[in-house]
Amino acid sequence: MSLDVELRLEGHYSSSRNRIYVRVDGATKEISLDEWNQLHLDETPLVLATGTEDDVVYRGNITHNLTDMASHVILSNGEELYVYLWHPDKHNITKAKELIVPLAEGFSHLINNEVKYKKFNPPNGWGNYKGFVGFIREYLSACIKYPEAIVQTDI
Repeated sequence: MSLDVELRLEGHYSSSRNRIYVRVDGATKEISLDEWNQLHLDETPLVLATGTEDDVVYRGNITHNLTDMASHVILSNGEELYVYLWHPDKHNITKAKELIVPLAEGFSHLINNEVKYKKFNPPNGWGNYKGFVGFIREYLSACIKYPEAIVQTDI
């Protein structure tokens, strides 16, 4: 199980393209064919063709195994980072710009307290601190780049 997030921007349509997905540190990431070739010189990827255009400007995914880590990141308003990631609707968050402050604060907590948060790495090894920090970094960057995008989560 995982958390899937999308940022959608009305009027912004990405062209259909072939997509290659890989699983890294408990997250699914889209990579280019060039990136694939650098990692797997002798293998041919399974490529998914998306035959339609869409208004998604960012897609992110992270394992539910990291909810414990996210719950231990307490923001200055007393809320857990977990709520902003898995349940932004509890704060009536609909646009990416509304996530910038909590994601930035959570990211700061994570990178400044690595030892503390690594203790919450899942014992089964599926997901880890490094992957969670990368997920937050990418999600925050997308929110900054597309502040008017609509936030959608699927858990």
